[in-house]
Amino acid sequence: MPSDKNVKAVSDLKEDLKKAKSLVLSNYVGLDVEKMTKLRQEIKKVGGNYKVIKNTLIKLSLKDLGFKLEDEEVLNQPTALLLAFDDEIAPIKILYDFSQTNELPKIKAGFLAKDFMTEDKVVELAKLPSLQTLQAKLVGTLNSPVYGFVYALKANLQKLTSVLAEIGKQKEATN
Repeated sequence: MPSDKNVKAVSDLKEDLKKAKSLVLSNYVGLDVEKMTKLRQEIKKVGGNYKVIKNTLIKLSLKDLGFKLEDEEVLNQPTALLLAFDDEIAPIKILYDFSQTNELPKIKAGFLAKDFMTEDKVVELAKLPSLQTLQAKLVGTLNSPVYGFVYALKANLQKLTSVLAEIGKQKEATN
């Protein structure tokens, strides 16, 4: 018979999973409290949550919500769960960057919506440019034909002014 505490934990976790746009399972063992707190704060700034949860509770919650965990081995070691609520990728980028500088936590697997991602897929997703960078590139790409058109018009006007100035000089010279 499950304890009331575990039933409540599963219920809360299922609510969080329903709201999350993406989630990442990671091994946090070896990460001290100071670094864990710093990581949680950074993730929270971009609309995510990073918390330690028992593997059995994660497994139950995922199963109840229809998530298919393709590799059950990822839940053999202690697990921290990254939930991204606002932006699917920004919290993952922070977790990945943090793991690169501190060598912890180790990314195990993840889900984008309800699609399972291996560690490699999560890392690949984390390496994508940020949303703001992509938007800036799009704006630049859309504006480049306009800039080219304006430059072409400007060049033709400069040529016309040069020709008219030269004609004016020739007329003055003949008078």
